[in-house]
Amino acid sequence: MRDIKNNKSSFWPGLLFFVCGLALCGTTFYFSFGGIIKKWQFDSSVEAIKIDENEHYERVSSDNSNRKRKQIMYSPSYTYVVDGTERVCKADISYGYKVNKKYNKVYYDSKNPSDCMIEYLVYPDPLVYIAFGLSLFMPIAGFQMMTGNNYLKKKKTVKLL
Repeated sequence: MRDIKNNKSSFWPGLLFFVCGLALCGTTFYFSFGGIIKKWQFDSSVEAIKIDENEHYERVSSDNSNRKRKQIMYSPSYTYVVDGTERVCKADISYGYKVNKKYNKVYYDSKNPSDCMIEYLVYPDPLVYIAFGLSLFMPIAGFQMMTGNNYLKKKKTVKLL
């Protein structure tokens, strides 16, 4: 049995670390695997016949010094054909860089072909996977702080005669 009085100083920071770690894990999980999970709802795919990667808009943001900063955000659209009908699938998010044309597959629902998703949204940047892996340590560390287990400390060993 652990002495709760000795653990009070690390319980609340540990709980905060644990809860924030779970939130970070959930967020990075969504960005890591959300596209793959969403892709499962579509039962068909086709290659795009045309990719308009130049569709863009300017986003103006300001920093702490109130300087305006312009950034071009690209929101590509993919043209694909299903049953002889041309359809357009637009990216539902924008990027600060042009889309790589090697990702030219469009996933769609065969019952409702206008419900689509571009392949570019399925597989995010590999750094997101690394962030997800690193975020797993935060709730584990918080749990260790809450329970008072510290495996980094040397355990005292008692020699029996």
